[in-house]
Parts: sequence; C-alpha cells; structure tokens
Amino acid sequence: MINKETIEDITALFSAIEAIKRMEERLIRIEEKINAPQPEKPINDTMLLEEALEFLKENGRKTTKSTLYKEISLGWIPSKRIGKRRVFSRKDLKKWLEAGMPKQIELDAADRLAERIDKYGKV
Repeated sequence: MINKETIEDITALFSAIEAIKRMEERLIRIEEKINAPQPEKPINDTMLLEEALEFLKENGRKTTKSTLYKEISLGWIPSKRIGKRRVFSRKDLKKWLEAGMPKQIELDAADRLAERIDKYGKV
C-alpha cells in the first residue's frame, strides 16, 4: 500500500528529474555556444612602425628599424605620413612583398605609365 509520504517522495523525485533535464538542456546550449566557431575579428589595415616590422618579419623579410627608416626615406617601401606618425597599409606591404619588393619609386612610375596608357592609349 502506498502512503502519503511515498507519493510525496515520488512527486519530489519527478520534480528533481525535471529540474535535472532542464539543467542538462541549458548546459547543452551553453556548450554549443562555447564550441560554435567564433567570428574572426577584422584585421586593421593600418599599422605603425613596430607592427610593420613584425609584419615584415612574419612574411620573411626581417629588417631593423634603421634599415626600414632608410628604405622609407628612399621611397622604396610603401608608407604614408599622418601627422607626425608614419603608417603602413598591411595590404600595400603584402602587395609589395608579393611583387618582389621593388622600389616604391618604380611602382609609382609603373602606375603613372599604366594610367597614361589607359587615358591616351599610348605612352
């Protein structure tokens, strides 16, 4: 014979089982969120000198700060001045490296020549 205490115990057990199931479902959702692929942070294209040195090193062109300054002053490396700071475009440096590191002056001349050909159809 089932007494009142046994029924209360069974009811409490079922309530506990339901609570455990809800907790398990929540844990599964949390695990899914944790294991979901994280969106990549966009890479900032603009770099300062130290970042440019590191970028060049990572891409097989280790150089010193003084050599980089010299190459900048000679116009060999693509860079821009914003106020007092020298900045580099990650995209431009990558393109420069892939082109075999030509002197920036040569690249500028080639760009001007290409523009002239596009505009006039001749040199």
